[in-house]
Amino acid sequence: MTLARDVVPIDKRFLSSKDIMTNINKQSASRRLIASAVKGSFAQDDILAVHLNTMAAYDLLRGHADAKKIQLEWDLRDFIKEEHFADAMKNYFKKPYNFLKHADRDADAELDISNLEAINDVFLLWVAKMHHDCFKEWSKHQALFVNYMLFSHPELIKEGPFKELMDKNLKGMEANSRPEWMAAFKEVYRINDLAALEGK
Repeated sequence: MTLARDVVPIDKRFLSSKDIMTNINKQSASRRLIASAVKGSFAQDDILAVHLNTMAAYDLLRGHADAKKIQLEWDLRDFIKEEHFADAMKNYFKKPYNFLKHADRDADAELDISNLEAINDVFLLWVAKMHHDCFKEWSKHQALFVNYMLFSHPELIKEGPFKELMDKNLKGMEANSRPEWMAAFKEVYRINDLAALEGK
């Protein structure tokens, strides 16, 4: 059996710069969490892993926005009564996240994850916009996912010039389901080699 004292330290000369842990700030942490969730979505990784990254980004951005007094353009607190907001987050939006975090409270519980892909998609769109509100940037991963959501859910877009442009562009893309839209945008992801861009 190998003991901790027997493990040979890794010589940092043999590690690439991306393998060596460096300091990060809230902006880069958020960017990396969202990038990881976007990568996982297009790679069709485990939906629980996508959910954890997405919700961790949400918590980070919510705390950052509150601390910095940043007004978020999309905020459920603008639509849900204050006395019901905590329950709505806990019992619906964050229910899967809390289920994964708190096994000590409900060790024998089970969770229905049949709609988790849809929850992930909407929350990932939301946290991408939250990141933009907080840090005034769109990473390539965030921009790609926002475009995927706008193309695959045109019913979300308000009437106007942008909606007309999206409708025009949609004529050249044929997809009728989430898997088909994912496949179409996965090709865009591949062509742009976003998998090689850590958190960009």
